[in-house]
Amino acid sequence: MIPGLGVAVSTEFVSWRSAQCVLLHLPTCPQGDFFFTWILQRTKTNWILFNRFTMCTGKCAECTGALLFPLGLCAIVANILLFFPNGEVLDTDQITGYVWFLHGIVGGGILVFLPALVMKAAGGEGCCANRCGMMVTMVMSALGAAGALFSMVISALGLRDGPLCRTSSGNFEYPFLNQTQEESYLFNQTMWSECLWPENVVLWNITLFSILLALGTAEALLCLFQVINSLFGCLCGTCNRKRQTGAA
Repeated sequence: MIPGLGVAVSTEFVSWRSAQCVLLHLPTCPQGDFFFTWILQRTKTNWILFNRFTMCTGKCAECTGALLFPLGLCAIVANILLFFPNGEVLDTDQITGYVWFLHGIVGGGILVFLPALVMKAAGGEGCCANRCGMMVTMVMSALGAAGALFSMVISALGLRDGPLCRTSSGNFEYPFLNQTQEESYLFNQTMWSECLWPENVVLWNITLFSILLALGTAEALLCLFQVINSLFGCLCGTCNRKRQTGAA
């Protein structure tokens, strides 16, 4: 044995241990084997926290999917109601043009249901099967966000241009088209009387297009949140499924 080597190694270890204790802000520094035991315990604790985080990505996906289902259903109902202003059955050429984009049925409904189904499947038992599953969830969530954005844009245009209705001229037209923001019928209820039939068509359209705009905004935010959540799931991995404790 080289003279002084053991003392040098021991001194180096003590210095390293002291430095680690300072970095970890420990009030007292564990001695000997207790230091290594403490390090192992800390490592185990951090690993458990990491597993809980990866499990959280699956749980978040499941919860987000559960929230998207009622939002999508409400969007479909609102879009269908736009075809029947004030409960009236109109000819196809008497219905507001933006309604035919089916933005609530397709954009806020079907394109949101698809990622919601994938999220529910991905979040089964609180976790995802693998990183590939999270990648699929991320892509589908981006599709859902695009559908929700489409619903938002059409709803905003429908609010801006107003409904198609019969005016004092006896024809069906858009009496509020090409208005400036200061002249907008949205802020001047007295202008609503320009629409003679169907009755209350202006209020009907404002209410339903506003609902679709709000639903589309909520859906877009949830889908974008899930895109980020899925990205974390892809990078950090996913949790293992719970072990079966019962005997076969």
